[in-house]
Amino acid sequence: MSKGEILPTAQILAVARTFVGMVSSRAYREAMPFDDAVKLLLGLSGSEFESKPISALVNYLDNRDGREQWAHFREQPSDAAE
Repeated sequence: MSKGEILPTAQILAVARTFVGMVSSRAYREAMPFDDAVKLLLGLSGSEFESKPISALVNYLDNRDGREQWAHFREQPSDAAE
């Protein structure tokens, strides 16, 4: 690896954290649909993110039950005051 090159594990984490942040419900907004988040990531492929981790995420979501396994991220958080 050359100096200044981003580690592959860091690239994977960057894509995963960005995706989870987009598809997660927040107290102030609804969760973004998985397909919309994937479209945004694909649009950033090659500029903000490497394409391989995005391709791996799409493969996981579409072919390895990733949508079902990550569905809990879309749940609205409960109000802490309750």
